[in-house]
Amino acid sequence: KNIQYEKEYRLAGIILHWKRSHGVQELIRTMLKYENIFSNIIVWNNNPMKSLTLENSLIENNICIEIVNLKDQAKYRACQLAKTKACFYVDDDWDTETYITSLYSSFILEPAILHAMTDQYKYFTNLMWTFFEET
Repeated sequence: KNIQYEKEYRLAGIILHWKRSHGVQELIRTMLKYENIFSNIIVWNNNPMKSLTLENSLIENNICIEIVNLKDQAKYRACQLAKTKACFYVDDDWDTETYITSLYSSFILEPAILHAMTDQYKYFTNLMWTFFEET
């Protein structure tokens, strides 16, 4: 069953850019190492002061890379552009090299649930933001 899911669930890598263009380059390089996981990469630019181009990324590859300069749109719009059933989101300041294969393996075991890797502070901040109203 896992082999079937691996064929069915190739991912779109969604890189969220704010100010660390070097981080974007490193993340693209990392994702390109895993062509069996990623079928395309979308760089979502959230910085209204900077326009990104493929030339900025300095990467040559066989995977389709698309750069979206819509600034204030949500990362979910980037996943909507993907041609895959699932997306892998990452901010430009994260190093995914150490956990990308284990996270993908976990996803393949249970593709119907959300899989995440983050630190405790971001997890609890997002939890508070999501489930509690300001009083």
